[in-house]
Amino acid sequence: MTGRWRFISDHHVEYGIQRLCRILWVSRSGFYRWHLAEPTRIVEAGNVEAWLRPSPVAALHGVGPATASKLRSYGLYTIGDLADAPLPALTRIFGASTGRSLHAHAHRYDLRTVQPQPQPIAKSVNAVRDFDHDVLDPVEHRRALLDLAEELGGRLRDKQQIAGQLAQSIRYADRSTSSRSRKLPEPTAHTRLLAGAAYELYDVLGPQRARVRAIGLRAQDHSPAAEAAEQLSFDPDSDRALTIEAVTDRARARYGPGTLRPAALAGSDIRPAPDRTTLLPARPDPEGAPTTV
Repeated sequence: MTGRWRFISDHHVEYGIQRLCRILWVSRSGFYRWHLAEPTRIVEAGNVEAWLRPSPVAALHGVGPATASKLRSYGLYTIGDLADAPLPALTRIFGASTGRSLHAHAHRYDLRTVQPQPQPIAKSVNAVRDFDHDVLDPVEHRRALLDLAEELGGRLRDKQQIAGQLAQSIRYADRSTSSRSRKLPEPTAHTRLLAGAAYELYDVLGPQRARVRAIGLRAQDHSPAAEAAEQLSFDPDSDRALTIEAVTDRARARYGPGTLRPAALAGSDIRPAPDRTTLLPARPDPEGAPTTV
């Protein structure tokens, strides 16, 4: 039986499917089922139309059982039959939208708009800072938090994302840890707001009199930055901070991380954890010593 189906598929253009099925004593519905179940094969560019025309109308995208039954009731059994049908007749039977879509699909056109694949949203971004020695000074702890907020904010802005939650973890000299998380008042990627939330979490954890080995921040609950709704502010300090932030982002994009840093971080002894951060090394000066602009 497969040989008959193959013969009809190879010669339907010259003789027609209906005539060949009648001569070979086979049903058209059986041929259409075989044509749909035929294994995938490569069709040369010049033979696409010849291969497509004998396919049943149900093989078209968007043609379900009800539409296929209605097409058959008007004598349109194959994609070739549908392609030969005038567009005004199809729009009169199925309506303007469906009629144009059927006519375009039968002629190998797709009227749907191509939607670009959205960039995947990361679930979280984290950074860790290790101290060269166990640190008791709360000022150094806050400098580390500012440095972490600077990094997380830059990475979020580079990915055009905002975070809705911030988590903080602290590892002490005895290797014990404590952690807390907080939902941000509004999703953000701005360093100033991230640093403020980090300071509040630090005050809740209360390690002011503890020897700290390392501090980590994690930005969670990400969403696209285009969805951010920022509250208007008339604070000149806030506008100045955003301007500096934009300049810092451009310098980082051109020269790498660490090119511009807050003055509060000058001379800090904190350093990135080598296996838990993506920061690049500072730019060396002509004598080989790292420098910070």
